[in-house]
Amino acid sequence: MKISRIKKSNIFLPLLSGILSATVSLYNQLGLVIPLTLLPFFFSLSHTHTFRIYMKKIVAFSLSYYLVLFSFLITTKDFLPFSYFISSMLATLAVILLSLWQSLWLCFSLTFGYFFKGRFSRPVAISFLFVLGEHFQEHNPLFTFAFTKLENSLAFFPYFIQPSAYLGGSFVALLILLTSSLLSVFVTRTNPPAVRYLSVVGAVSIVFLTFTFSAVRINTYDNTGQAINGVIIQTSVEGEEKYDLTVNDATQNCAQLIEGSINHNTDLVLLPETSIPEYIHKEKAFLKLLSLSQKNNAVIVTGCFSRNDENHYNSLVAINPDSTISTTYNKTFLVPFGEYAPFFKELFKFRNLSSATENHPLITPLGNFSCAVCIESIFSDITASQTKDGGEIILISTNDSWFGNSRGRNLHFAHSIMRAVECDKHLMRSGNCGISAFISPLGKITTADFSKNEGSISQTVYKNPYPSVYSVVGDVIVIPSLFIFGTGLLRGFSSVYKKIIKKGIFHKSR
Repeated sequence: MKISRIKKSNIFLPLLSGILSATVSLYNQLGLVIPLTLLPFFFSLSHTHTFRIYMKKIVAFSLSYYLVLFSFLITTKDFLPFSYFISSMLATLAVILLSLWQSLWLCFSLTFGYFFKGRFSRPVAISFLFVLGEHFQEHNPLFTFAFTKLENSLAFFPYFIQPSAYLGGSFVALLILLTSSLLSVFVTRTNPPAVRYLSVVGAVSIVFLTFTFSAVRINTYDNTGQAINGVIIQTSVEGEEKYDLTVNDATQNCAQLIEGSINHNTDLVLLPETSIPEYIHKEKAFLKLLSLSQKNNAVIVTGCFSRNDENHYNSLVAINPDSTISTTYNKTFLVPFGEYAPFFKELFKFRNLSSATENHPLITPLGNFSCAVCIESIFSDITASQTKDGGEIILISTNDSWFGNSRGRNLHFAHSIMRAVECDKHLMRSGNCGISAFISPLGKITTADFSKNEGSISQTVYKNPYPSVYSVVGDVIVIPSLFIFGTGLLRGFSSVYKKIIKKGIFHKSR
């Protein structure tokens, strides 16, 4: 296909770019090529001179991008209480609806990139607006499922994600987008040589400076905090089997795993989400863990349930060597049709849980721990807020058995890496059916179990009582994105107004 024909194609390049970018994001080892997979998208939009075709292209990109990324949710068919055919249809419908919803917010933000006409201004504006679109996906009041953020494509490359500690993961996404947008200016042969030269220098400079900054931080980082010897327990209860597991069986299994991995040097043990499927006020269910905590002088943090008046929570709680139980950390973000059912409650076999209104660290004799339960780890502000309030280590307990053997497990795990760097904290992640890991403040996976089997891993981590810059300033990168969005919006209104005036004068003259 000739270049001239490609330029005229409405959706081929953005469609291809969406598929390639999503595929790269699904496979950890391919992350470094993400700026190249986004290149056709930026190139295509730079050669669009009508609003209708521009909209076609951003819709083509976003739909193909999210449909591929969310394809792992097809595995939910195995947990629906219907026939295989109906369950498959419902799971497919869920993928389509979720992709449409995420595309809606991205396209809404990208729409106003059209009104930037310059060789540099349009691709740069689109870069900022893309970041803003992901921000809308995460912070809109209707429904949020920000499972597929762009920066996660680089989560497994520590030498490119260190800026997250200062400006968050969204800034890393912006660097990816700016690199790709400047390369798109370079490959456009109709641009003057000086423009193309400046663009490639800009792209190379972004990559070089990001790598250099990350390398300096990695090579000069110093763990000076109090050492804590941690043990992470991984269970292997698949999907709906969790509902059939009795409290006694679950407790006994966890106790056996702890006894096989703990020693006199152990300070902290972390268990997965709802490892003990019982309410914490029923102390009898936790007697075995209380005994193990006292015997080994170790704090045991486990997932369980708690309640307050009429509210029921998915919680984390610390069982202490002095036989006390800490104040619970209650989950603030719940999964629709996973932890509560807005409709058809009789079809779903789970407790109708409440969302906590307070987000605070878990206070233990070892210190204060920032926490996230399962899907909460995809939200930067949950752990950042707790870090700002004194969280010294991050604890994530999750149940990833619902993802089956899909790439969903890796997508979810990537968020934990970004949270560790953003908050500048050691992170311990315990998963039912994996992935369990120790992650350093630099985003390095120091010890991990990627299998779905039960077992344990152990390592020394270090407390850091100081909040990261990002924990204090938050997503400030959204501010210039909002400015560009507002500028595009005003230009759009101005363009429409001029057309109306011109049309009115035309009719008047006739």
